[in-house]
Amino acid sequence: MKEYLDDLLQRMNDDSYRPGEARLEGAYESELAIYDRWGQLVYLSKNASQGWHGEIDGKPQPAGLYVWNCRYQLQKKKPESKNGTVLLIR
Repeated sequence: MKEYLDDLLQRMNDDSYRPGEARLEGAYESELAIYDRWGQLVYLSKNASQGWHGEIDGKPQPAGLYVWNCRYQLQKKKPESKNGTVLLIR
């Protein structure tokens, strides 16, 4: 079982943003939430490894600062949560 999760979102080759390498091998629960600067939830995934493509309902979002929160739980461990910000540049 491996756990690795940076405190920042990284842009991946598929143009999605994911927490670190989002390597949560052995995790049986993970969730990635992205919020805009007003605190509105703009993205929610029950699989943190999917990442966010900077869109809402297929529409590109404006450049700016977004807040993210990733919750996950590895087997036989307590639930954990990490958060940070990502600057979306267009």
